[in-house]
Amino acid sequence: MLAMVGWGLLAGAAILLAPKVVVEVDVSASPSPAVWAERAKALAEEWYPKLAELLRQPGWKPPAKVTLRFEPMEGVAGTAGDVIHISEAWVRDHPDDWGMVIHELVHVVQAYRNPVPGWITEGIADGIRYAKFEPQRDSALHDPDKSPYTDGYWSAGAFLTFVERWYDRSLFTRLNEAARRGRCTPEFWRRATGKSLEALWDEYKNWYRQTSEEKGRQPRLSDLPEQRGKGAGGE
Repeated sequence: MLAMVGWGLLAGAAILLAPKVVVEVDVSASPSPAVWAERAKALAEEWYPKLAELLRQPGWKPPAKVTLRFEPMEGVAGTAGDVIHISEAWVRDHPDDWGMVIHELVHVVQAYRNPVPGWITEGIADGIRYAKFEPQRDSALHDPDKSPYTDGYWSAGAFLTFVERWYDRSLFTRLNEAARRGRCTPEFWRRATGKSLEALWDEYKNWYRQTSEEKGRQPRLSDLPEQRGKGAGGE
């Protein structure tokens, strides 16, 4: 299975009702990764409905078609609308990087039209990638004193996962909807957790330092605490 580890039965009935996505592969500019591209297509077909359900919003539908376009380009990948541009060289040198596909698929689903802080956009994508698609990697968490959440990507993703697990199990869904509506305001965090964003960040930094001292190593994903049902937004 390409999607090696999911996050359980993600509202199974809702996924069955989710619209199927049409995934197209374009290797016209770089034919060499054709086999990898077909596996990426299968992965996208499996995970796109799950991502659409996780980032759902009443009255909103995600793009119904996604194109995976492989080409000679610098960097790793980038998404523009419903087209994911993927570096041929990156795929060649990192053939096991399926998480990259998930990260970019999240951007397709996000489809934000209102201005959204970059750290939220990338933090949601990497949080889903590392904590929900490939938790078996047990990724190390970046030192928050050196890499703040405003750096985005996994620095923000790990922080969001911390808040999700401790305060609000629907955080990714609610934050994504707030982003789509242009409502990523200080009030969002107070409603979701009962605390300000700054207070949550201080709490995360303190947890990281304490855990690092107790374990004598860099904290990892599996070290993040869980407390279901606590906080303003918990279950």
